[in-house]
Amino acid sequence: MKAALIALFGWLSSTECPYAGTSGFKNAISGPIAGGFISGIILGDVSSGVIVGCAVQTIYLATLVMGGAMSGDMNIVSYTCIPLALVAGADVGFAMALSATLAILGAALFTFYEGFCSIFYAMGDRAIERVDIPAMKRAYILWPAVIHFPIRFGIPFVTVLLGAQYAQSVLDLIPEQALVIGQIVGGMLPAVGMAILLANSLKDIKLMVFYILGVMAVKFTTINIVGVAVLGASLSVLYYMFAPDRPAVGKAPDIPARGNDPG
Repeated sequence: MKAALIALFGWLSSTECPYAGTSGFKNAISGPIAGGFISGIILGDVSSGVIVGCAVQTIYLATLVMGGAMSGDMNIVSYTCIPLALVAGADVGFAMALSATLAILGAALFTFYEGFCSIFYAMGDRAIERVDIPAMKRAYILWPAVIHFPIRFGIPFVTVLLGAQYAQSVLDLIPEQALVIGQIVGGMLPAVGMAILLANSLKDIKLMVFYILGVMAVKFTTINIVGVAVLGASLSVLYYMFAPDRPAVGKAPDIPARGNDPG
């Protein structure tokens, strides 16, 4: 039952699911944080689910899907890798390394699925030429979903179901050195995510000082991550208030005079 519930959320959160909810609903439950939280509730370990989900999320802070091409499949990460790490009792570092590896395989599977569905889209185009609306709907909606459901539901279901029985045995077979390497790589991956995020969002190098202050606050003080977030929001408001070129709130823009022109 637990494996089926996790797999159900994995199917509902997938971008290809045409039946359940809007895109906003899917986006709300598709990320690693949501996947860790939901999997933690279902598996009875919410704290570990949130911790693993937040750690894995740092790898994909700046992940974007350009033209349908993705570097990593978030659905596989959120509802296959994270639940597998929870049922196996793996630590955060190994869970992050596992997510980074399987995400690439998931992206390759997604690309194969999209390519295979082009067969159905061609069928739909021919149905439009024949003005056969029922055949068009089957080609565009039904047949891709028939292929999609076993992938998005079946992979998480089988992984969690078998992982609960055999995951620990598999982990015991992995050499200790490989686990250490996985922990080291997992610890390095968040730095990559942070670097990509800064490279895409930092428009002024002087603003790097706020990032440095946040790192120092986490590293050298007892402020937790929520406190750092509140501190960062407060500093952002102060920066906006005292920025010399900020627009005045509620003030109409100045309109240059045009002499005696009655217009």
